[in-house]
Amino acid sequence: MGILGALFTTLGMVTLGGVITCLGLLLLGEYRQAFFRDPRRMMTLEVLMRVGGSSGPGYLAMLLLLGGAIFILMGLAGTITVIGVYVWHVFSLIGKQ
Repeated sequence: MGILGALFTTLGMVTLGGVITCLGLLLLGEYRQAFFRDPRRMMTLEVLMRVGGSSGPGYLAMLLLLGGAIFILMGLAGTITVIGVYVWHVFSLIGKQ
């Protein structure tokens, strides 16, 4: 894989992380609106989902936010690494001439 392939892969991870984070924020906003419209119904939904063995929409939103942040950080770290390796390679070629 060349430099462009590695760069596009890491930037794609950042983009995917941004999309996942936006989805988490949208879900969290909808959950908040629904909670303020009818708190008793949302708390009942949370309790029933907890008893049923699954998590509620608030937990899903937090997982999406955490997953998106991890993707963004991994993509940024990969981008910095790819650029650093490329710059190191260019300077090593200049030093050989």
